[in-house]
Amino acid sequence: MTESLSRAARRLTEKLVRIESVSPSAGESRVASALGAHLARAGLKVAPPRASALADGRRNLYAVAPGRGRAAVVFLGHTDTVGVADFAGGGTTAADAFRPERLAAPAGFLRGRGVLDMKSGLAAAAVAAAARARSGPRRGSVVVCAVADEENESAGIRHALPRLARMKRRLDLRGVVNVDYVTRTESGRIPVYAGTVGKMLAGVFARGLPAHAGDPLRGLDAGLLVAEAIREIDLDPDLGDRAAAPPALLRFGDLMGAYNVQTPHEAFAFFNVLFRDGDPRAILSRFERALRRAAESARRRLARRRRGVLARIAVRRWSRIAGRGRRPRAVPPGADGRVAALDAVRAALRGGGGGEGACLVLFLAPPFYPPDDGSRSGALIAAFERAVEDRDEFEVRRFYPYVSDLSLLSLSRLAERALEAVEEEMPVGHGLPVADMRRVGLPALNVGPVGTGAHEKSERVETRFAFDALPEILLKLAGEIVAGEGGGSRRVRARRR
Repeated sequence: MTESLSRAARRLTEKLVRIESVSPSAGESRVASALGAHLARAGLKVAPPRASALADGRRNLYAVAPGRGRAAVVFLGHTDTVGVADFAGGGTTAADAFRPERLAAPAGFLRGRGVLDMKSGLAAAAVAAAARARSGPRRGSVVVCAVADEENESAGIRHALPRLARMKRRLDLRGVVNVDYVTRTESGRIPVYAGTVGKMLAGVFARGLPAHAGDPLRGLDAGLLVAEAIREIDLDPDLGDRAAAPPALLRFGDLMGAYNVQTPHEAFAFFNVLFRDGDPRAILSRFERALRRAAESARRRLARRRRGVLARIAVRRWSRIAGRGRRPRAVPPGADGRVAALDAVRAALRGGGGGEGACLVLFLAPPFYPPDDGSRSGALIAAFERAVEDRDEFEVRRFYPYVSDLSLLSLSRLAERALEAVEEEMPVGHGLPVADMRRVGLPALNVGPVGTGAHEKSERVETRFAFDALPEILLKLAGEIVAGEGGGSRRVRARRR
């Protein structure tokens, strides 16, 4: 790779990191503008702001390096980052998160919020697309799509899907190269992913028996029920898909609304549940058994401390209290789908759907991300193998292990089955743009920068790969994809994991 392209990738990465783009914020649009300016100078056709604006005013970026013929490939990435509160203290401030030059990093790394997840990937894609445009008309086009909001509700990719569907009518879109980050495998190799993991958000609603705090044993604290549920579920690998990360607690609390001296009547918890080709129904059945253990543990705890027999603590699923034929509630525009799901559960219980007394209810809430097993990405893998035939550090795997916009680029058979199971247990609409996902239906490959510490204060990217190698790989990969040749080197190890 020429030194000038390497310098361009580093310069653009540092420029993007200096733009605060914590999701959701106007900074995401500023990242899109910076990328657009870089690409426009190279001759790409950049869509005007009015054509790329989301409903809340944030913007995506759409740019095309036109080529001969209809073949095209999409480079996809996101412009937003997670928050920076973790940078405050220990010798750094929140503002330092966006100043890589102020952050000490090990040799060969660059630190900063978003430097790995995923502004170095965006920079590499932009530099590669710009280099292709400057080289003059070549066979096939490259589309650069940088979207907002991936770290929040994936509003950016939802906005992009109809546009990609329209592009697909005039261009032969061969697939999507997502440039999100990766971490090295156990053997030190660089993974390339042909599919992506799915995500469910499992909710637990607890209804207790309120009592005066001066005589708490007369009732049953809903907070105790949720605490026992958390103890049973959080980080237990036997409950989720063993091939993915274990269920993780994301949020919990009571629903009292204000402080008083009555013990909490209602409480809740939400768990992140990642899965690959595991059956969501089987996972939910394991969660239900965990809630039965939690209910029994709470009952025993109280039985040791109070007189009399504690009433049974029921365990229910949403599908059993909702009744047959009940349509999911619509989530009002701008409302929180998790709150809407909780409200639907509470309303059903007030209507007698779950009986009287204390209970734990298992349900699902938005967002839902379906899995993709990468089964349609064979041509992209072959193109990648040709692009890196002189390198021997890569390993192809099936499932990108983190929640990703990749989930919304198509609706595979695996995703269809998962969606059917999820709809049974979700009180509100899942909100997936199913029709657009079917119309787009693109295979994908994740080829991104390498590093560690994403979403942490230690977030850092390997500079040698991100700046000296990745832009060239993406440039070659684009050419191989639009060329559409068969075959490919066998030097990339494919592991179906």
